[in-house]
Amino acid sequence: GTGYSSLVYLKQLPIKQLKIDQGFVRDMLTDPYDLSILEGVISLSKDFDLSVIAEGVETSEHAISLLRLGCDIGQGYAIARPMPAIDFVSWLKNYKSNVLWENQTVLSSTQRHLFSVKVQHHAWVENIKKMLNDEEHKSVVNFNPNECYFGKWLQKSGIEYLGSKYKDVELKHKNIH
Repeated sequence: GTGYSSLVYLKQLPIKQLKIDQGFVRDMLTDPYDLSILEGVISLSKDFDLSVIAEGVETSEHAISLLRLGCDIGQGYAIARPMPAIDFVSWLKNYKSNVLWENQTVLSSTQRHLFSVKVQHHAWVENIKKMLNDEEHKSVVNFNPNECYFGKWLQKSGIEYLGSKYKDVELKHKNIH
């Protein structure tokens, strides 16, 4: 949740499931900090052998991303709108899963990192747009290609991961900046 509590309580509480507040889920596709918190909670839940449920799963893209991050329980408009309890049994009997959600595999460490890179890049582009439109933006836009999230990854792991494509990607990345 978003309330005030200590992680010390986590190991003392007789719980079997952690619930991720919709505030972190809602912006996970555009806010790198929310995504990092989400990834941390999912990882922590696995380490404590707890299931994790994400609230605020409002789009299919949210659902797919959560499944690929290792969170396979969710609630939100993408699954169903709130309904009276009397309608639930009928809804459940007729429920058909979104075919796009089926057979999703959990991302590898490198794939999770690249997903984070995508979200970071999106946030960077949005900050540039806000800056150009004289809107308030969260942070100063860094135009140094070696200091952005992707640039740091490119320097550390990109050479090995991209192989012969590295130079082309590096040049395109510098041009974007």
